[in-house]
Order: sequence, then structure tokens, then C-alpha cells
Amino acid sequence: MIRHKDKIIALISICTLIVCAVTMVKLSSFTLLAQDSKTSYREGLNRHVLDTWSTDGAMEQLARYNKHLNNNKQPITVDPGNFSTVTEWWQAAAMFAWYIRSPLRYQCKQNLTRFGGWGLCQDEPYTVKAPCLVYSFGIAYDFSFDDAIGKLGCDVRSFDPSMLKVTDHRRSQNVHFYRYGLSDQNTNAFIPDFDEYVKQNQSWKVRTLKHLVGELGHQGKTIDVLKIDIETTEWQVLDNLMETEMLQYVRHLLIEYHFFPKRPPKSNFVHYFQVLTKLRQMGFREYYNKPHSEFLIPDAYRHQGETYYVNANFRPSNKGAE
Repeated sequence: MIRHKDKIIALISICTLIVCAVTMVKLSSFTLLAQDSKTSYREGLNRHVLDTWSTDGAMEQLARYNKHLNNNKQPITVDPGNFSTVTEWWQAAAMFAWYIRSPLRYQCKQNLTRFGGWGLCQDEPYTVKAPCLVYSFGIAYDFSFDDAIGKLGCDVRSFDPSMLKVTDHRRSQNVHFYRYGLSDQNTNAFIPDFDEYVKQNQSWKVRTLKHLVGELGHQGKTIDVLKIDIETTEWQVLDNLMETEMLQYVRHLLIEYHFFPKRPPKSNFVHYFQVLTKLRQMGFREYYNKPHSEFLIPDAYRHQGETYYVNANFRPSNKGAE
């Protein structure tokens, strides 16, 4: 009887060891699989960033905006992979919030080179070096970017119609200032809205980029850097740049986006989201994103942010390149 019990105990011990061994093998296999999955994910993400679009995080932004700007009045019907499903202003605003927080689609191989408060990715074939041409819109008496990139040897053209204390002048050997604004129209009687830069009634001269390039004798030349910080007018301007096919000449696009409580009109948000989507589809890949202030109140919605792009389709042989 005792021997029989010993045999049973021995058998149980052997079975236990076998089960433990099998479990260890499974755990080891699972660990290796998990590590391989993480590696594959990183590699896939890097490829995704460079070559395709990721919708990661889009639904999170849509849910957040639905709650705060739409009071969860309706279920989210937007498919982030199908941009035609964006039909409401708050949906377009949420997609912008996603764009400016999503993974970069161009990874600069080196740290950005700073010029004043802005930065450039100096990878080939996007390197900016003399001789180079820069158009800078929105100065507000701060020429730090313009002066710094002028010292690089670039021909810099600076524009700001709100700077009433100065007139057109040559600031330095490479930097020229013009009291003109960038717009989607050509007029000498543009009336701006009041904001932190406009405190009194003003009438501005504004021009399209195509007009300015022709007026300054830069037709058929590459614009190495186009910097735009023009307090919500960037949306109409982007539309115009596409209509006039001026973006094919741009190597770097540095832009600060703005949504203020009263402008642009919410009725235009879906269209401007489509414009921004088209910009990405045209090959402008962001290498720097920086969200700024965000106020999620329906009647006082405000959101700002910077994005720097390289034109992935830019080629020196493009029509208009030097």
C-alpha cells in the first residue's frame, strides 16, 4: 500500500514537472512573440510615419470634441480613413486637433536648425543654403527669423501690413520689408478685424503670393522657405496657393494655424479641413508639430498650432526651380 502511494506521488511529481516545463515554454514563446510584435510595430510605425497615414488617436479627438463642442448630441459617425465623412464644424476642428498631434510623416535626420523662433530641417534634398529665397509673412516687429536666415545668405522678403510705424525699407543687405499682407485677393482697401495686433481702424494693401512673386521679379524661382503667420487668413491663402499652383515652387512651408472665436466662420471649417487634407495629399509632410492654446467652448472655440512641412515632391527640376 505504501509502495503504491509512493508510485502515485512520484507519478504526480513527474506530471507536475512536465506541466511546468510546457508552461515555461509557452511563456517564453509568448515573451518572444511580444518582443517581436513590439519590434514589428516600431518598424511599421516608422514606415507609416514616412510613407502613409495613421488614424491612431483620431477617434480620441473626435470623442473629446463631441463631448465639449457638441454636448454628445449625436454618435460619432466619422471614419478617420474616409475624409468625406467629416460634415460638421466640430468634426473638422477635431480632425485638425488630430492632425497637429499625430505622428510626424517626415522624421528629420538631425536636430532642427533654429532661426529666431522657427526651425528648419536641413536634410538633403531640402537643405536651405545660399543662394536661397525666403518669403516671410507676419512679423509683428519681430525680425529674429528674418535676420537670422538672412545671415545664412538668403534673399529674405518680409511682409506685414499691421506695422504702421514703418514703411517699405531695406533692413539689411539681405532683408527687405514691405507693408503688404498676404491674401487670396489683390486690393489696397482690405479692412482687418480687431485683434491683439489691430487696435484701431486700418486699411491694408494685400496681395496674393502669385502677384507678389511677379511684382518682385521672382517668377520661375524656387521659394526655399515660405513662412506664414497671419492670424486666420492662412486658410484662404492655402486655398489660393492651391488654385494658383504656387505650392510646387515651395521647398519648406512653415505655418501657424489659427481658429479664433469669430473667425474663420464655422461654416467654412469643413472646407478648410479639406484644404488641409489636400495639402497633405500633395506631398507636404510635417516634420514638426506644436499645438498651442486650445479652448473647447462652443461659442468661444479657439485653437492654434505650428506645423513645419517639407515638400516631398519637390525636385530641383520642377518648373520654377532655379
